[in-house]
Amino acid sequence: MSEHEHDHEDRSELSREDARLLDLLVESGFDPGKLQHVNADERRRVEALMSVFTLMDDYPVEDADDALVHATVLRVRRGVDLAQRHERAFGLSMVEPTDRGWRIRMPDLVSIAAVLLIGIALGSVVLGQVRQQAIDAGCKNNLRALAQGFELYARDFQGRIPIAPAGYAKAGVSFWPDPYVLSKHNYCDQGHANCPGHALGGGYSRQVIAAGVPFTWLGTERMPVLGDRNPVIDARDTGDAINPFIANSENHSRRGQNVLWTDGSVVWLPEPLVGDDDNIWLIRGQRTFEPGDAPTTLQDAFLAH
Repeated sequence: MSEHEHDHEDRSELSREDARLLDLLVESGFDPGKLQHVNADERRRVEALMSVFTLMDDYPVEDADDALVHATVLRVRRGVDLAQRHERAFGLSMVEPTDRGWRIRMPDLVSIAAVLLIGIALGSVVLGQVRQQAIDAGCKNNLRALAQGFELYARDFQGRIPIAPAGYAKAGVSFWPDPYVLSKHNYCDQGHANCPGHALGGGYSRQVIAAGVPFTWLGTERMPVLGDRNPVIDARDTGDAINPFIANSENHSRRGQNVLWTDGSVVWLPEPLVGDDDNIWLIRGQRTFEPGDAPTTLQDAFLAH
């Protein structure tokens, strides 16, 4: 084998180390946070592998629905009806051979249809799971990129991060982190400011900060900064009734939500509670909220959009 051919073969296959890390990712359910005893170099390799899976979002595939199954069954029935009409018209049996060769028998036709339907069902489930895992990984990667952007910005501005007036609140009452300033000044890419699971591109929910309360990156007590969209606010806007204490964001099929913290970590929350049962969808002590409400301390996590 020539040197050129050897180089081509190496580029077309995973290295042994990447293959080992990929096996570990599969065992962990594609959650890098569950990997233990991984050094810095291996962590970079894992993030590179996860970034490959997020490319699946560039080719969105709708999950198969009942219409596809009904269409398949309808085609099978039409084929059976046509075969039966030919049988009655020409007196040919679907079980016996003819002068032109063997005809497809009814049991064979039904078996083929059953295999097709089973394949469609299994394929839809597997594809849906893979796509959801890619969305989860893409969301975490976006939040990690925003964390790096906040850190770089804070280094240039005495520990502060960009803040803007809270969009839903009364003027001058409350503020929240502004990730769009990061992309505007090239601290990160604009595409990182939204979870790929939110089709409308509405961005992440942000920690609401009362006017006059100091807020700095790393200098502030560990608390949420950004997270998946607040379902209580979305439900309020659409008139839907939900329980805010068990409701999860719709960004991840209501299985949970990713949250970026001030120490740069990204944590998956299977329910909207942090610390001493502080609900990230509501201001502490309230069961609902009105525009203009804001936490009075930084110990109260409240993510809004």
